[in-house]
Amino acid sequence: MASRRLATKVGVVAGVGAVVSAFGVVTPAQAYTCDVTIDPVKADLVTAIDDGNTVICINEGTMNMALEALDQNVPILIDSDLTLVGLGDVIIEGDDDASGFILGWNDGGADINLTIDNLTVQHFHDWNYSGTTYGVSTSIPVVGFAQDTTGTVTILNSRFLSNTTYVSVVGAVDEGGSVSDAYGEIVIDNSVFDGNYTNWGTVWGYSDITVTDSSFVDNFADNTSSAVTQWSSVSTFDGSSGYLSGNYFGDNNGSESTVYFDSPAATIINNTFENNYSDSDWAGPAVATAQNSSVSLAFNTFINNDSSFDVPNVSVDSTASLDIVGNVFSVRDGEFATYSEGVVNDHGGNVSTADDSVNFTNSNSLNSVTAEELALETTADNGGPTLTAALGDGSVALNLVNSADLADFDADLTVDQRGDTRGALLDAGAWDDGQGELAATGVDATGIALTGGLIGAAGVALVTRRRRNA
Repeated sequence: MASRRLATKVGVVAGVGAVVSAFGVVTPAQAYTCDVTIDPVKADLVTAIDDGNTVICINEGTMNMALEALDQNVPILIDSDLTLVGLGDVIIEGDDDASGFILGWNDGGADINLTIDNLTVQHFHDWNYSGTTYGVSTSIPVVGFAQDTTGTVTILNSRFLSNTTYVSVVGAVDEGGSVSDAYGEIVIDNSVFDGNYTNWGTVWGYSDITVTDSSFVDNFADNTSSAVTQWSSVSTFDGSSGYLSGNYFGDNNGSESTVYFDSPAATIINNTFENNYSDSDWAGPAVATAQNSSVSLAFNTFINNDSSFDVPNVSVDSTASLDIVGNVFSVRDGEFATYSEGVVNDHGGNVSTADDSVNFTNSNSLNSVTAEELALETTADNGGPTLTAALGDGSVALNLVNSADLADFDADLTVDQRGDTRGALLDAGAWDDGQGELAATGVDATGIALTGGLIGAAGVALVTRRRRNA
């Protein structure tokens, strides 16, 4: 199964009751001090919250949210900041019965910041849960915000496995029935979402969504995108944005795309989309953008994504625009895809195995290359937190992207999906071989003279940074 190929390593936090960091390293710069350390018992967690503790560390073990006597099957509600840190292997078990784990819930719309670090959240089940705790019939995410709550939901080093929920697994949504500006932001890093079944997307929210170095595999959504959905058509969210970097999306299936952004601005860089499926007549199986969105798509790799209506990979809705540079499209059939009045701006260095000449208008982009010319290898653990597809020797995508073509992209394009420094000769796709030398001439593809170091976008000197999973 695809989940066995996941390369993301979930961090382990060190030290019961000690100062600990989000990634298991004792560093004051990003450390927690546990207000209290508890065993994985729901009643103990509720008591710790009621006592006013804001950083709660949980000892290794399983907290069964469905079988305990206290508020059986009901999520824990919070109305102030809370950080939950797992010490070792901590499982929050829904037992296919509990409706949700923990929710920020505040009718007044106050800021609540909820952080989940190093927890496994699995087997929750919610379809139109109705309970007297809420006073209304509602559907809720497993973890997140509801009922006019602002702030940030932060998920770090965690896993969400085999949850079935109506709204989302992680969400920042309004379940009070009113349209207001009280919606929270979502930040996810170094986490895994595997085998979740939702009606409205695995990660779903109205406001800013940032997802980095995470894996989404085998997720399914009935009514929207299967992995990440940002629904910002409400007029109060004209300033919202989306950001995806360093992620792997594989074998997800939805009624629309794998990723959908309705925000005015979204940046999608250094991601791999593989074998995702869309049952839509307009939304591409990998990425879809809504009206009036402006999306930057740079250094991504798309492999064998498919749609029941033959809409491949990426679609652009009417009045939306898409800026592309350095992407690799290994498609099953069809063209790259625009929809209605959408506009694609080709900045160069894009490669497609299909005839995408209608969208690939830059002379440095390549259409209708063969699989042999592309030489794209099978996705694997090539280092870094998520799976990537390397380029084989002689690939036409190697050294294809000109540094000057990156000038209009307001993002860090100096590293690849693994976090490894890109060489002076930029490769198309999410994986870069890191080569920084050119034969004889001593200049790179843009005519910039090479120095003793590496030269990246806009001729900036780079320092190699490598992350490896053990």
